Amino acid sequence: EEIASLAAKSFETNILSGSRLLVTAGPTREAIDPVRYISNRSSGRMGYAVAMAAIEAGAEDVESTEDGHVIWCADSDLNDVSTALESALGESESTKLVWKPTISTDMDLVGMQKLMKLIDALEDDDDIQRVTSNFEASDEVMDQL
Repeated sequence: EEIASLAAKSFETNILSGSRLLVTAGPTREAIDPVRYISNRSSGRMGYAVAMAAIEAGAEDVESTEDGHVIWCADSDLNDVSTALESALGESESTKLVWKPTISTDMDLVGMQKLMKLIDALEDDDDIQRVTSNFEASDEVMDQL
């Protein structure tokens, strides 16, 4: 009832307009076999609290797992979203700007060898703070490296 009310209120105010939101909350179920599972009694309240605080703070996307919550927002909104979430939920474990690739590039063995050489050189350079990449390589290619 509370969830339905909050969801309806969000749509009435257009608070979700243009946003992507994924929150998984509630009990966790792990299969033992095709018939049995182990579960906990979590109500999911923390997941819902994080989602609502993130929406109100201007987040674009929320990923909640058993390991924690990752909140995505525009780079220009990072400080405002972080400050609003810390006001609502307390201090976060970390806040950082992360580039999330939207396109990945398939790599063959020769391309991967060149790419890994370049990444190693960049990571060895003291002036470079962080190296990211957006490639895809098959398990066979990765095994050959």
